[in-house]
Amino acid sequence: MRPRARRRRLARLAPILLVASSLGCGDRVPQGKERELGLLNATIPSQMVSYLDFAWRDFTSTVRPQHVVVAAPAGWASAVPDDRYAAWLRSPAGRRLDGRDVFAVGVDCAGACEPKAWPEVLDAVLRREVPDDGLLGDEALPDGGRIRWGRQGKIATAYAVWARPTDSSYRRCFARLLDPDLVDAITVFAAACKTARWLDPGAATPRSGT
Repeated sequence: MRPRARRRRLARLAPILLVASSLGCGDRVPQGKERELGLLNATIPSQMVSYLDFAWRDFTSTVRPQHVVVAAPAGWASAVPDDRYAAWLRSPAGRRLDGRDVFAVGVDCAGACEPKAWPEVLDAVLRREVPDDGLLGDEALPDGGRIRWGRQGKIATAYAVWARPTDSSYRRCFARLLDPDLVDAITVFAAACKTARWLDPGAATPRSGT
């Protein structure tokens, strides 16, 4: 192909190549996602690997604008209870699980949807959701986040929250496990919540409501 003809062809292809690169699947999930996911799945207790694994999943909500990518349980179906959630996943029936187990991502206002003293507010939320009794872990996370997880009797809970000082609501990921075949995996679910990424700017601010 002659140089001039080649330049004309490349000029015509340039917009197409630009669009194609912007739509690459790697742009919408954390870098190194395969390795991160592999490390997570490697921590699943051996007795659970036949019915529990995690996959990168992409959830959106247009009512309260959210776009979340998170390593979530594969095969769990979402039935969102209200507009605070981008996903409310329940464990599947017939896989030794009873369907009461939940893995969810979403936002909440903790009262009026306005900026507030988030460290104090979220500390109260976390201590209510995961009491000190039976606490297994309490860690700070990047981007102003924090996570607690623990086991209280037959129930295990992991709860992660994020909020910036100017946010009108906080982002959250949590797992609540009631099935006896799963409660010992709460640390794995806590690690999964740590992977949650809200991709849309301002996604932590719902339009209205609590």
